[in-house]
Amino acid sequence: MVDDSRTETPTGAKGVLAPLHRIHRSRSTMLRLSVAGMLSTLVVGGVAALEQRTAFTLEVDGAPIELVTFKSDVRAAIEGAGYSVDERDVVVAPGDRIDDGDTVTLLRARPVTVEVDGSSDQVWTTATTVAELIAERDDVPPRSYVSPRIDAEVPLDGAEISVVTPRELLLSDNGAPAAPLSSPGDTVGEYLERAGITLGPLDTVDPPADAPATPGTEVTVTRVTTGEETVVEPFDVPEQTTDDPEATEGERTVVEPGAPGEREVRYTVTRVNGVETERARGEEKVLTEPRAAVVRVGTKPRPSAPAVSNGGVWDSIAQCESNGNWSINTGNGYSGGLQFAPSTWTGHGGGQYAPSAHLATREQQIAIAEKVRASQGWGAWPACTSKLGLR
Repeated sequence: MVDDSRTETPTGAKGVLAPLHRIHRSRSTMLRLSVAGMLSTLVVGGVAALEQRTAFTLEVDGAPIELVTFKSDVRAAIEGAGYSVDERDVVVAPGDRIDDGDTVTLLRARPVTVEVDGSSDQVWTTATTVAELIAERDDVPPRSYVSPRIDAEVPLDGAEISVVTPRELLLSDNGAPAAPLSSPGDTVGEYLERAGITLGPLDTVDPPADAPATPGTEVTVTRVTTGEETVVEPFDVPEQTTDDPEATEGERTVVEPGAPGEREVRYTVTRVNGVETERARGEEKVLTEPRAAVVRVGTKPRPSAPAVSNGGVWDSIAQCESNGNWSINTGNGYSGGLQFAPSTWTGHGGGQYAPSAHLATREQQIAIAEKVRASQGWGAWPACTSKLGLR
């Protein structure tokens, strides 16, 4: 007798497995064969699916990705990985079908505007860096200036690239002779900067930096610098003089010699191409005080020269000796209109008039000349007196 009060309703895992338990307890041979056939089909299908699974490497613009696909066609496998393939793109694969372990390369094309020396064109490229793109072109010579930088990436949505090719100008820098130099630049300033030539704050350039960099143009860079220099210099103070009525007018007697002092002077020095062109005096500092000289100066009037005789003759001799210049001092050891040697002048009393002949008056010089003629004759002026027929 069955006790209905103990019967449980299948739930959870037991509820799911209940039909299998019923099949297992069933004594029907047909039912058991049907179930076995169904399970066999499921197992075979799963094994077949596993056999169609393909592992491969997809390199997209140089970046590798490990993927698994159930596609056998290369393009379908790429698109199945989420990448569309455009007609401008480049696909590199071992074959049309994809096999386990294959590497497939996808290079995606991108639009680029390239401007070379102001002339631009639009291209599609699979290059991922500016360097790769430039390498593809034959209109970009070495040492060209490229913007963006050569190592910059080219985005998938495109880029604008500017190229300035080198041009040869003549450059004179810091006073050096002009010489050819090739550098990329649309203006003189760009040309210099890209040649590695830096301008200082005071430097000048001709033509100016904003002038066009036309091949063959001579560019002159003038270097201007300023700097501080400190120099120790001697200096004097005015002498202290007192009148000496006992000494002849103009005679000087040093009572106490002076001594120069020293001072430190700061100069602002300007140099152009290394050559000093200006020196501005600045701050000064006294290091040693100078000592003024004490001098007595004679005030007694000089004796008057006697009346001149034969003045015309002496004027003629002076004209011959010194072109009539009674105050001449040529520095050759002779002075005055009659060209006295220092020993002749002082030896015949000229010192009473002046320490040197050129400082004496015409009349005083003639007075001494008369004394010289009295002792030596006209031969004291041999050439001129002979020329004048005086001997």
